[in-house]
Amino acid sequence: MKHALRIPANTDHSEMTRAAIDALPAWQQAILRSQKDSLISRYCGYVDMAACAWPSSADSKEALPWQYVENGRQYHYWMLESRKRGAHLCQRHEVSIEDNYRFFVRGSEYFFLAIKKALRKNDVVSAAKYAGSFIHANQDPATRIHCLEDWHGLHWLALDSLFYQGNELDPVNSAVRLWLQIPRKKGLRINDYSPQLLGMSPAEAAFQLYRRHIQVMLYSRGQVLKMIDFARKNQWKQASELLQTTEKEGAKISADILFTAFCVAYNRFDANQARVLETVDISAFSPLDAPALMSAPYAFSPVARGYALTPDNQKTPLRLRIAAGRGGKIQDVTSGLATGTHILGYRLVWLLPAGVYRFFRCQAGLHPDFAVPGTNISLRVKFRGRTKWRKKYSRTDCAEEIGFAVQQGGLLELVLDDAFEAGRPIRSENSSQIVWGNLDLRK
Repeated sequence: MKHALRIPANTDHSEMTRAAIDALPAWQQAILRSQKDSLISRYCGYVDMAACAWPSSADSKEALPWQYVENGRQYHYWMLESRKRGAHLCQRHEVSIEDNYRFFVRGSEYFFLAIKKALRKNDVVSAAKYAGSFIHANQDPATRIHCLEDWHGLHWLALDSLFYQGNELDPVNSAVRLWLQIPRKKGLRINDYSPQLLGMSPAEAAFQLYRRHIQVMLYSRGQVLKMIDFARKNQWKQASELLQTTEKEGAKISADILFTAFCVAYNRFDANQARVLETVDISAFSPLDAPALMSAPYAFSPVARGYALTPDNQKTPLRLRIAAGRGGKIQDVTSGLATGTHILGYRLVWLLPAGVYRFFRCQAGLHPDFAVPGTNISLRVKFRGRTKWRKKYSRTDCAEEIGFAVQQGGLLELVLDDAFEAGRPIRSENSSQIVWGNLDLRK
């Protein structure tokens, strides 16, 4: 069964938006009721109308006031794109993750605040128009093509090259073209989903939203090759069902955004959800900078969340030697990150919002099961460019507890300065491993 190629229209965004609204609590649906149909059919398409319509068109003029734009860059696509008459569309995906993050957070705070101000003026129309632009940009990571953008992204032509069959100019065998032929299933629903409270202020909500944004994007990317494989085998039903699972993720993040925006605007919070936000495990958030290459067994996948790697590539619990009696006591660590080492060092970086969290604490040390003789490793923790803690570790040193205030917000950096064994750069297959444990932010 072959399908005619149709570039996806706004239908997917409309259905994700409808599903998200239907998942909201009754009090929020009642406020939005007068604008529900317009949000579904029109406002959730505003970012495309502003980006793709002719600049002087009526559609563009209608949509532009409800966008967030910095120096010509719209809160929409998560790579840099330029268009010129008579030339091809140019995309640059090698954008600094930190730059993208800062842009994302500024735009997200803008939308959360704009919706809050509109609702407090009882201007539901303006709130819905801002919301339409806001959720569309966060639905894109759940859609075809756009899920390839942002965090370590790639052009769709690069994806096509992974399926190369002997001719780079060959649309009949284009995997991406086949991907776009997968028919959408109708009737998207997430009625059993309970929207998540992302924060109790625009700054906190923006910080949490980026984590959700990356979760949706990575889930959607993870289905791409499977969808294309189903399509190549003419298994269109299975491909459609898989496509709908990604759109459900787009609906869920939309529900989270709308739910949070209404809760913030009306200062109405569920006590249990608010309590969950009191402490944050920063290891659950993708770092803005992280190493790309470490010593074995990590190599080209250099950071492990929630476990360490044995020399034969098996998962093993995070552990640290805690100071308790002679030689210390070895304890499992509840959560955290494990890495190998590298003579050039590394840093793991997060950007913390100002005025949200009061305190950061963690544990740092060597994994006792993998600390080799002669190890000499220098670790640091920095905040806002200043070193808050530093220690050199040898094989049998105990881990240390680190803690300091972070109310000002800024860059939090976990740093490996250098790593040696018996005075030489670490190169062995069974080198020492570093554990950053219980990385907690507290209000």
